[in-house]
Amino acid sequence: MKNFSLPNRCVAVALLFAGACGVASAQSDGSVIPVKSIEGEFSLGFTYPWTKYNSGKRQVGAEMGLELRYNIPESKWDIGVLLNVNTTDYKFRHTTLTDNAHWNEDWSQIDWDADHSGHLTAESHNDVLSNSSFGIQLVADYNFGQGRRVNPFVGLGIGLGGNSSDDLDYCSTPDGSHFVMRPRVGVELFHHVRLSLSSNINRYGYNNLALSLGLVIGGRPKKAK
Repeated sequence: MKNFSLPNRCVAVALLFAGACGVASAQSDGSVIPVKSIEGEFSLGFTYPWTKYNSGKRQVGAEMGLELRYNIPESKWDIGVLLNVNTTDYKFRHTTLTDNAHWNEDWSQIDWDADHSGHLTAESHNDVLSNSSFGIQLVADYNFGQGRRVNPFVGLGIGLGGNSSDDLDYCSTPDGSHFVMRPRVGVELFHHVRLSLSSNINRYGYNNLALSLGLVIGGRPKKAK
């Protein structure tokens, strides 16, 4: 995905999203259960990088989201705003060399280290690079079972975000702002639990796959009068 430009990604994902929603609409029986207009969601989850980054190995990261949605009346669509923070993590193997020789005050050597292995000893340890993304997105979902206890959905978010890295020794992508895209699929259970599989698409070193669990408040079916 390093050479797959953001405009091309946007076009490809948008076409897939439009196709999926077209198929869903064609297969729908047309019945819509009336639901309350406003709902909110707080979610936590895990991320995993799409690709390797420099010489680092991919590691599990984390994400957190806060979302407010509006359910369009007499429709299976909702629109909303998502605030999201996520990390794309990599592990790097780092080696340091230690001088084992002992020196006098005049910098003349007086003896060797006890193992007599020479002047230098190599010590290796792991460093974890955490590339963080944070931003705001406009989101839209098509709900296959709007108002039902089991409600599969497909959605898309587009917005603006920022990047920052906690270790510039390993990160070759500068900090900055950028457009982001977040296609997602999932299922809402019993009007309160939302399991989502998403992809955070922005720039090299920050693209990841995310699995999250959300708590939903509001949006329940309206009581019959």
